[in-house]
Amino acid sequence: MALGRFFFLVVFPILCVGTRALPHHTVNDVFVSFSGKDIRRDFLSHLIRDFSRKQIFAFVDYKLERGDQISAALSSAIERSGISLVIFSLNYADSGWCLDELVNISECRKWQGQLVIPVFYNVDPSHVRHQEGTYVREESERHGIISLKEKLFSTLLEEDLKFNTANGLPGYVKSRLSYMKVLIVLDDVNDSDQQEILVGTGDWFGSGSRIIVTSRNKQVLANGVDDIYKVGVLDFDDALKLFNMHAFKQNHLEMLDYYDLAIRVVNYANGIPLVLKVLGHLLRGKDKELWESQLYKLRKLPSKKIHDVMKLSYDDLDRNEQRIFLDLACFFSGLILEVGYVKVLLKNSKNDNSVAIGLEGLKDKSLISVSEDNVVYMHDIIEEMGWEIVRQECSENPGGCSRLWDPDDICEVLKNDEGTEAIRSIRTHLSAVTRLKLSPHVFVKMTKLQFMDFHSESDQDGLDILPEGLQYLPTELRYLRWMNYPLKSLPERFSPENLVILDLSYSRLETLWHGQQNLVNLKLVRFYGSKFLKELPDFSKATNLELLDIRFCTNLASVHASILTINNLEKLDDTAR
Repeated sequence: MALGRFFFLVVFPILCVGTRALPHHTVNDVFVSFSGKDIRRDFLSHLIRDFSRKQIFAFVDYKLERGDQISAALSSAIERSGISLVIFSLNYADSGWCLDELVNISECRKWQGQLVIPVFYNVDPSHVRHQEGTYVREESERHGIISLKEKLFSTLLEEDLKFNTANGLPGYVKSRLSYMKVLIVLDDVNDSDQQEILVGTGDWFGSGSRIIVTSRNKQVLANGVDDIYKVGVLDFDDALKLFNMHAFKQNHLEMLDYYDLAIRVVNYANGIPLVLKVLGHLLRGKDKELWESQLYKLRKLPSKKIHDVMKLSYDDLDRNEQRIFLDLACFFSGLILEVGYVKVLLKNSKNDNSVAIGLEGLKDKSLISVSEDNVVYMHDIIEEMGWEIVRQECSENPGGCSRLWDPDDICEVLKNDEGTEAIRSIRTHLSAVTRLKLSPHVFVKMTKLQFMDFHSESDQDGLDILPEGLQYLPTELRYLRWMNYPLKSLPERFSPENLVILDLSYSRLETLWHGQQNLVNLKLVRFYGSKFLKELPDFSKATNLELLDIRFCTNLASVHASILTINNLEKLDDTAR
């Protein structure tokens, strides 16, 4: 088969297949998404006949009457199905109807745990075997836009590609792509430059290709987009069904005593699915008296602001869950960390099980979700609610906040040396602080700082931020990412005994520190692109180190012999060193 006939699917986040019981609220056993009369006559007709023999009820979208709005009729059918069966054929991506279905199916998989089964009809599945779940905003913040671009096109061309610049593509890559018909979904794009860097103007790919971009910022979609679809809220009937699913584990009310109460809750949610889901979990299993109590609180919210409604769920958490929730909202959300790393970073002692228990509690209350690849995620609305809670701690004094993420607040604190021991985490893009000239003692008062992240997509941001050097970093640091770190070494008096993750990608480091250090908690070290690094430190006491990334450390002649003694080391990545 010629290359031009292959259908490539690269979906961010991608549909995955798992094994689970069907939800109790299902009306249809299977929803079938397909395109083409040939499939309907041949493959699908046999499939439906077999389903019927097995007493499996399948909803096939050709049953919809003309004039039905896909956003209502189809969305409802998909949400009410236990399984979505997606038949990918050569012309699937040509159908805007099918692409709308695919977006709805992806959302149901993500938020309802729906099982999704892909079927490849006259399409070679080997061309989609590298599917991975990635959000553009989060991935570009974590590794840089060039890394994300390499990941995308390496997946498409099935080879390990490296790009020296974010702009354009090498001629041979463009030539190969021009024969490929692709469906690419870029999820959570927050900058129009990201879209242009990743997919150009759309003319890199073969005829019939489709690119779907999701964004919370309409301006991102202002240029180079053929059609814009605005996601609306649920109508009252669908909102009530969704709430009932989460409050009563069924989409119709059998508990008539709660009917009026449920109506009142739904009215406050204003058709927003996430709010309905969270309030449903908040009230599940509680008696009418507690429902009335929560409704009384809702009535006292004059503007019915979504964050105020969501905060009821936060108020219902215990202190440990609240601490973990705020750490996730203000620092860890978007870092794409596996649950195991999050547990280690947040726990207070080796045998501390409170973090694992707290994460399960947050998951049960729908305040976080865990993907099939075991990564913790938080919805943007919930994340913003966490930010608002922290803002109220210290609205007049950013230096007194427990967590800093707002660029303006961080600039004020760092520029004026207003840091205090109250600060637990700092996270910002380097471009926000790159013009500052920081004191060498800027972190001295932040003795309780545990999590610090200065990230960037450019290797030029923040190079002049420490003109007089740096004398101190807090011993309490557990997570330290400082991309483009501008000095030749870390402060001499810094004790890294609590570090779990150290990421100094694209740094100006020549050496990290001298002599042996207590590194028993260290699990991940990344020096990616640190071209001036001459030597690695003694890692003999880093007995729990799992990953060491020294890719593109071109001045590093050799690695320290202690690396050979680390039994837990799973990956030593020194590509192109």
